[in-house]
Amino acid sequence: MDACAMRNVLTHPYDTIDLERVIGAVTPALQVYTQFAHWAEQRT
Repeated sequence: MDACAMRNVLTHPYDTIDLERVIGAVTPALQVYTQFAHWAEQRT
């Protein structure tokens, strides 16, 4: 286990990653990021 993985285990109390939950979060995250990117472009 690398240092980053160990930090995650120590910081976040989970043993496994729920891949269905991760997969379900990808599209909403991309939508929010796209909105943020457009907002940021308009401010420069």
